[in-house]
Amino acid sequence: MGGHWRAFIMASLTALFLLALSNAVFGWATLIAFLHVLPQTSQTLMDEGAVGWSKLQSVYGLARWLGLSSTAGWTAQAVVTFACAVAVAWLWRSNVAYALKAAGLAVAALLATPYLFVYDLPILAVAIAFLYRDRAFDRIEGAALAFALLCVAAFAFLSAPTGLLASLAVAALVLRRVLAETPRGAPAAGSILA
Repeated sequence: MGGHWRAFIMASLTALFLLALSNAVFGWATLIAFLHVLPQTSQTLMDEGAVGWSKLQSVYGLARWLGLSSTAGWTAQAVVTFACAVAVAWLWRSNVAYALKAAGLAVAALLATPYLFVYDLPILAVAIAFLYRDRAFDRIEGAALAFALLCVAAFAFLSAPTGLLASLAVAALVLRRVLAETPRGAPAAGSILA
């Protein structure tokens, strides 16, 4: 584990500074109004599907697109989010290459959120770049990347959450590489609980 506490502290201080600057320029009323309409906006977008279920490129969006209830969608999303958190924690505690850790984190961030649109999917390019940094793509990986690209492009023609398939394809590539780096029969280098 990197233990990059300075980066975490600086990111927190930067967020607080930007919040203070925003409030100095626009006033506290803007923040209060934002916090006031946030539950209504969430209700409209996530429970009532105001934008259309096919536009949400998440597990929650897929569940709702398939006609499942909001509760079923949230449950499925919670399971995936928990799995992503466990996988990222394990990955960052392991001895795999940093590039694979970064790729895994980037793709897990996409899979973990229920509120994901196709314009958020360029984050997959970050995961793909880190995979390439680890090593060049073989034929199987090239085919998986072509499939992911087709899934993103298909969104323009199909009324379906095809971007989720692209995220899953890149996640599968990260998993494939991690499994290839982890020796068979050897215990994982890091423990989530350690």
